[in-house]
Amino acid sequence: MKKLLILFFISAFFATNLLAADNLKTLRKKQATAKKNIEMTNKLLNDTKKSQKATVSNLTLIKKQIVEREKLISSLNNEISILDADLDSLNVQITAINNRLDLLKNEYAKLVNYAYFHKSTKNELLYVFSAETINQAYRRLRYVQELSAYRKKQSQEIQTLSDSLTLKLQEIQVVKKDKAIALIG
Repeated sequence: MKKLLILFFISAFFATNLLAADNLKTLRKKQATAKKNIEMTNKLLNDTKKSQKATVSNLTLIKKQIVEREKLISSLNNEISILDADLDSLNVQITAINNRLDLLKNEYAKLVNYAYFHKSTKNELLYVFSAETINQAYRRLRYVQELSAYRKKQSQEIQTLSDSLTLKLQEIQVVKKDKAIALIG
């Protein structure tokens, strides 16, 4: 159940990132065209200043420039909203990963502690050889092997979750950097 929950969060994150990436691209294109339009209106404004008959034209250009700046501000606000949603999604995923990681570490600590107090190579061999039948000895040997494999699996899963957590934290840094760039605009 926990693995399904983690898979759900990871798949939701990737779907959100794909949608947000497309939205960010279109918003950045709109920003670029708005900036070009602002530059063009500035150039036209400078040209019309040379002429005394251009006061009406100046007013029109200034209105266009205001409209373009409002579009740019709106686009930047939309981009910031998308980045905030990405940050929220990443924070939820990090919380889930941290919870799972804490649980695994606690289980692993209990397992290692138990193994430390109850395990030595002699004890494992004595446990296997003290069986009453060969079949029981075989089952005990399999138990010892499975326990060892389980400890290794737990250790690997803890490492995988730690790596995943590191990646999520790096993604948050990237999103925060994008947000700062959008705020500077």
